[in-house]
Amino acid sequence: LLHFFIRNHPPTVDENIAKVINELRMQGATIGDNCIFNRSVVVADPLLLTVGDNVIVTGWVKLLTHDGSPMIFREEIGEKYIYGPITIGDNVFIGMNSIIMPGISIGNNVIIGAGSVVRKDVPDNVVLMGNPAKVIFKISLAKKLMMNHNDLLQRKEIMSDVAYASMIKNHFGISLSDKHLFYLKNDLKKN
Repeated sequence: LLHFFIRNHPPTVDENIAKVINELRMQGATIGDNCIFNRSVVVADPLLLTVGDNVIVTGWVKLLTHDGSPMIFREEIGEKYIYGPITIGDNVFIGMNSIIMPGISIGNNVIIGAGSVVRKDVPDNVVLMGNPAKVIFKISLAKKLMMNHNDLLQRKEIMSDVAYASMIKNHFGISLSDKHLFYLKNDLKKN
């Protein structure tokens, strides 16, 4: 009877999220309020994970709190591992397939683009992406894009090259080459 009930009444998204977070907490992770962890997230050692409030960790993200690569030298140096806690601030979004390396601290108000490999600490109020992940602009620009150009984002389109280059120049004082515009435009269309 229980098997029939479970099969015909699958858990809701909220129940799955709560289950993932509760399992991580039971394994020692500290996770704040209003967080979402996709069920495919990998956390190497939950005891070394601290997460703030309003954090979204999307599918297939890996939070690596240890590195076993020194084991290839175990005959010379013995069995050694590199351990490092991961700390994630408040209001953070980590895109699909990203990897956070051991010992990383991620600030507040951060967006990490899909497929990023984060190898250095991340300051507050930035958007970063890439392998290795690099800051590409301030969070205020992302917010401006989302608030003022939501219709473009929903259609997976981007503003004209001239308007985009002007916005980057006004916001950061950086002039973009045609090559930079081409890559930025294509990356945004893929997402």
